[in-house]
Amino acid sequence: MNNVSSSSQLVGEREASRRQALRVVKKQNFRHVIHSNPVSDTQREEVLREIAGAILNIARQDAITLVAVDGVDGAGKTTLADELAPLLEAAGKPVIRATVDVLLRPELRDYWDFSVLLDVPWEKNHHLSRQPSWNVGLPDPSSAQHRYAEGQRIYIRECDPKKAASMVIDDADLAAPVIVKRRE
Repeated sequence: MNNVSSSSQLVGEREASRRQALRVVKKQNFRHVIHSNPVSDTQREEVLREIAGAILNIARQDAITLVAVDGVDGAGKTTLADELAPLLEAAGKPVIRATVDVLLRPELRDYWDFSVLLDVPWEKNHHLSRQPSWNVGLPDPSSAQHRYAEGQRIYIRECDPKKAASMVIDDADLAAPVIVKRRE
């Protein structure tokens, strides 16, 4: 009986902790988040809160929660992770960041507790404004940019990260991201 009682108490404490973390995320003020290209806060803040809430809903108190943020080069992965980290930290979840491309390959999918795919067409990637040489209309087939862009197209076509992701976000407009898919 003692084990059942302490187990129920632990579950109750975890649930209370999770609810408190969600309250913190809902109240979190995004004004302190540094963004290299200032954007409209309201819609982006809403989406970030929803992502943080979804992560906190599946996060366990006694385990590390692994979250993948995936998308083509220039989709806004670093920006999203930079803005999301303070929300999770404010909710009491430590954050460790690592950068790897093509996270939703079939051989890696089972490692992630939650995954976000930023859906941005290569032609609208956020690096193009700073890298005009990456013109992907008709790039030189021998260029590294052409090979890299084609490699990402193959990844999307063959690995179908949209299908694998827990959440898909249209991030073509950094100021107005839209959640287009949520895995229930």
